[in-house]
Amino acid sequence: MALAIVDNCVAELISFYFGTNNTIEQPCCSRIEQLSQPCFGRAFIDDASYYNKVTKFCS
Repeated sequence: MALAIVDNCVAELISFYFGTNNTIEQPCCSRIEQLSQPCFGRAFIDDASYYNKVTKFCS
């Protein structure tokens, strides 16, 4: 999984998804910015609105 190679990225995304953490660190954002929405959906969760929220946060 492309996101798993970045330390804590998956944990940050899970916390961000459930609202227990309101930040995603730059290394994770950098990896996410390289993924298309369909790829992100296969790697993490297939939810276009969440993908848009994450990419907006990371921009």
